Amino acid sequence: MDGAGSPPESSDLLVCTDVDGTLIRGCRAAPAGTVVVDRYTDGRVAVTPDRTGPSLMELARTATWCVVTTRTAEQFSRLLLPTPAWALVANGLVLLRNGHPVPAWESTMRRLLSAASEPTDEVNRRLRPLHRAIGCRERNVERAFLVWSGPEATAPETVDEAAQLVAGHGWHVVVSGGKLYILPECLDKAAAVAHLASHLQTQRIVAAGDSPLDLTLLLEADAAIMPADAVLMTRPLSHDLVSRAGTRIQRTQRLGLEAVEDILNWILAQARDGRRFS
Repeated sequence: MDGAGSPPESSDLLVCTDVDGTLIRGCRAAPAGTVVVDRYTDGRVAVTPDRTGPSLMELARTATWCVVTTRTAEQFSRLLLPTPAWALVANGLVLLRNGHPVPAWESTMRRLLSAASEPTDEVNRRLRPLHRAIGCRERNVERAFLVWSGPEATAPETVDEAAQLVAGHGWHVVVSGGKLYILPECLDKAAAVAHLASHLQTQRIVAAGDSPLDLTLLLEADAAIMPADAVLMTRPLSHDLVSRAGTRIQRTQRLGLEAVEDILNWILAQARDGRRFS
């Protein structure tokens, strides 16, 4: 990632953005007016509108910008985007300051995980028969959470059984983007952002995201936005969550890469006027 310039010395506003599906989109080839920022293992490319880089550099100069992503630090470092002042990667397990890890943060998070949830190896053991039965791909991310991918992984019966196997052990499951995430309940984007905001003494949080993994962050932010074609809206949600999302989270007017532009416009407006709530 490229340097974004000097952040403000102090800011009452913390702007939190997801990356995949929010600021970048995957496609087979880069359309006109976009730049390639990453390449996926399946041959697709991740692209974003031409103006994303300059817009994010402006954001970094006018507010405290924090990326919040399930990408690992290595996956995040591949992105050809401006470097934010802060990044919470691996769903909040690791904190980066100007692209560099903050060791004390991860140490604290691992102690929290150890106290609040069953060890990853033990959860993996519980899930092993189910994983063998369906034969999906699996990643053990930073020895902190699991990701299963493939159509078998997100079949309703698989999701239900996995949820039952980890219930009561401090873990839960989330389906997002064709993958099944199996995570400790305390490894949560909203909780990580709240802790960082307390440390930075910021007064307001605004957020942009697109997936069920972003939902708690979007709901708990002072203002939030998601793309009109967000993955979040393709998943069944409880009536309570639908009601809260409908009143608290704005949606872009446009879809796809145009939705990225709408999100950039919205977060820049928030950064220029910290008093704006909508």
